[in-house]
Amino acid sequence: MAACCGFSIAGSAWPQGSTRSPACCAHGEPSWASDLQEMAQRVRGRDYYGLDRFLRCFGGPGTLNDLVLMRNERTLPRANARLRRLMSKASARASRLKRDMDRSNVR
Repeated sequence: MAACCGFSIAGSAWPQGSTRSPACCAHGEPSWASDLQEMAQRVRGRDYYGLDRFLRCFGGPGTLNDLVLMRNERTLPRANARLRRLMSKASARASRLKRDMDRSNVR
């Protein structure tokens, strides 16, 4: 499972249209953490683009849904279960916020 440059997980790049290249990865570490931090900052500022971008993190193949935590080539069942719970909560909260923003037409 490859992980590089803004959600390039399981071989497909995210976000679509990203201009990042594999050169942005240091030591094989993904930049998705910094992307999520940027999205969170935008969402806290009630930025619709940041919220929409965050929600796309959960949509189908090549997104956070494909992320599997591993150590020494072994999956970490407890850590992955916790990650899934946290991602589910984050996705649900972001969806509610999007509905609220859509109702108030804040963009």
